[in-house]
Amino acid sequence: MMEDNYSWEYAYEADLDSILNLYNYYILNSNAIYEDDAWTYEYIQDWFRKKQFSDDPIMVVREGGTDLIAFATYGEFRVRKGYEITREHSVYVDPKHSRKGIGKYLMTELIELAREKGVKNLIGVLDSVNEGSIKFHEKLGFEEVARFKDIALKKGQPLTAVFMQKVL
Repeated sequence: MMEDNYSWEYAYEADLDSILNLYNYYILNSNAIYEDDAWTYEYIQDWFRKKQFSDDPIMVVREGGTDLIAFATYGEFRVRKGYEITREHSVYVDPKHSRKGIGKYLMTELIELAREKGVKNLIGVLDSVNEGSIKFHEKLGFEEVARFKDIALKKGQPLTAVFMQKVL
């Protein structure tokens, strides 16, 4: 269960170092992100500005109101206009704070925010070996809608992506 000293707020540009460090942790230590190379500060600045321009939220959780320990966001699923009602989401929690309910808290808030903004579908793209994330999404009402075998490479190894959808 999540402790009472956590709450979310929108990210500020001053949060980019912490977001970058957390994101790069997952790039370098997991298959949660299908990239081999860590992001640079310039890249995340550009990412942040694009999120602001498109009005896609970046939500952060701080421990005791100061240290950023998790973030969640959603963004464009596909570039064609017809997909504007659908967003792909991401949630990353500092591994030292996993299994405390922070991810569930952020996803629940992200789902409500998406509903308020008129989003009709949230899509999660998960690595097939990440059973914990698949079960996490199922508990939040997401359904597996596709499995793409060998769709990507990470460190030269083929990966299978599971697409999960929640109709809002």
